[in-house]
Amino acid sequence: MLDASENGQNTVRDINRIMLVSGANMTGITKRMEKTGFIIRTNDPNDDRLKRLEITEKGRRVLSDIADWNDRLVNAFLENYSTPKKSNS
Repeated sequence: MLDASENGQNTVRDINRIMLVSGANMTGITKRMEKTGFIIRTNDPNDDRLKRLEITEKGRRVLSDIADWNDRLVNAFLENYSTPKKSNS
């Protein structure tokens, strides 16, 4: 969600709404992601009641690694099929 957000940032409230995640669940998720260095949590400069989340470079690298791994997995699976079968899928 953050990787697709403007400047890699968004408010917790907006992320809750988009992902349909409860505030209680989001708190646990953000704490774990912050602890592992995937995101940074700060106060919103326009409203102290809101928290902003920002993806870190480490978080971006992990997402890139996951996408690369997924691409390799799909390509390995598809190499067993002929070109016409790949086109029809």
